[in-house]
Amino acid sequence: MPVITFKYQDLKDLGIDMEKDELIDTLPMMASDIEDFDDEEIKVEFFPNRPDNLSVEGVARSFKGFLNQETGLPKYEVEESGEKVIVDSEVAKIRPYIAFAKIEGVDFSGDKLKYVMDFQENLHWVIGRDRKKVAIGIHNADVVEAPYNYIATAKDENSFVPLEKDAPMTPEEILTEHDKGVAYAHLLEDFDKYPLILDKDNQILSMPPIINGELTKINENVENIIVDVTGMDERAVNQTLNIICSSFAEVGGKIKSMEVVYDEESMVGYMKAAVGVTPDRPILIDRFLNHAMECEADAISDGTHAFVPAVMEHIELAGVHSGDSACILPSVHISEKNVETIKEYTRKIAEEMHVKGLMNMQYAIENDKVYVLEANPRASRTVPLVSKVC
Repeated sequence: MPVITFKYQDLKDLGIDMEKDELIDTLPMMASDIEDFDDEEIKVEFFPNRPDNLSVEGVARSFKGFLNQETGLPKYEVEESGEKVIVDSEVAKIRPYIAFAKIEGVDFSGDKLKYVMDFQENLHWVIGRDRKKVAIGIHNADVVEAPYNYIATAKDENSFVPLEKDAPMTPEEILTEHDKGVAYAHLLEDFDKYPLILDKDNQILSMPPIINGELTKINENVENIIVDVTGMDERAVNQTLNIICSSFAEVGGKIKSMEVVYDEESMVGYMKAAVGVTPDRPILIDRFLNHAMECEADAISDGTHAFVPAVMEHIELAGVHSGDSACILPSVHISEKNVETIKEYTRKIAEEMHVKGLMNMQYAIENDKVYVLEANPRASRTVPLVSKVC
């Protein structure tokens, strides 16, 4: 499991004024194990289903909720940067998903730079599956300029100086001669071209998921950064970027969004592939719910009438798998109106589906509006809880 190390003073600086002994007693209640500690710092192992706790900022945020200092869903201001990332159609065959953000006013002094690097590598392991699913790049934003391009390059083109080197190397040379390239070459071994991220002057930021460029290397004096996340799973890519941005926001970082633009060729190709669209085969456009509360309801039905005994509120935000979420009953933050809406939706769906037996419904609430996520005509893990409480 991932391990993070931080000083007791780091937590105090983030608003958690707790003595060492109390901290050691409390941390195991937050899905963690204490691996080691001394008079200045502590090493903690967190369960993989809580990647938001893999930074000291995330730990402080969890403590604030646990100690009832700050309740409800945390909200972070995000401004538009006006900057774009243009995705070339060829890269879709190699590593299709990318997300970008700009963060201004960061502080890498003292141990903070090491903490960020450790945080990055823990996310690579927990969410990224050792970079196969997700890879992260953190760059000095002040040495590059938008718009950025995410392209696929030939093996012997677009040489650049990779991290910890002082001479340019081709992508192929990086995979065969650079330590990181050799370690992760298997992730690109099936392709004739490799992903690159470039700025408007064709300066290379990164060769994901292998190595960043020396040009954008982070040091203690850097105040503005760009975070890129690439991968094979769109949801995991966006989740990883959100976790990183929220950790920087906890310590005053100013988050700015960057628009990801897929080129015209990619869009035309997709629409041609979808030429057989009919009412039975529509094009579906997803929208992510922002800061949505997730909840669920169990019901029992005889095929004609349904009874909904309870609505449970998830502790974690919508987006965390329900099997990994804690829930409370009765709910604390769901309004009476929305509880009744959820019960009504559950009854109607159960009766319309002629369910006989138990059924579980998953919901999300965004801006006081209830959204149906899924209906499962079966018993759920929450049935024992509901049967005891109700």
